Amino acid sequence: IVSSSQVLGPTEKAALGRDERASAVDMETSSLRAWAEPAGVPVLAIRAVLDDVGQRLPPPPSGEDALSLAAYALARPFQLPLMIATGLRARAAMSNLSAFLKELLPRL
Repeated sequence: IVSSSQVLGPTEKAALGRDERASAVDMETSSLRAWAEPAGVPVLAIRAVLDDVGQRLPPPPSGEDALSLAAYALARPFQLPLMIATGLRARAAMSNLSAFLKELLPRL
């Protein structure tokens, strides 16, 4: 995993992954560290990778309620397979992250 201090688009993410020989790009942890460092707060980043450098994500919906999500899906029927695949990967990633944290947290 390679880190980026900025949010990258799909093309930039793929190029960085290729250049650094990385499977995934972390675009969030550097912002968290920048926020925590001045306060002296330690940061431990544990990541569940949802998308590797070659995978696309659908654009984010404007809301998370059922009506907003339904309108989003209906307006983009051609992206439905991508939305479903992303949802399934997110479910697996959250399951793996939960199992890891269940083992880790009692040991801290």
